[in-house]
Amino acid sequence: MHILVVEDDPIVADVLGMTLEEAGYFKTTADSIESALFELKHNQIDAVLL
Repeated sequence: MHILVVEDDPIVADVLGMTLEEAGYFKTTADSIESALFELKHNQIDAVLL
């Protein structure tokens, strides 16, 4: 499962990302709505965490 993490705080994004990867998920992070929309358009995302 590919999860998009949208978070502007880099520390929170890193902790969430590490937790998801340890649980076996593939993650992509975005720090703004613009970059999140780009990722949604160019990748097959299964879920989004805001």
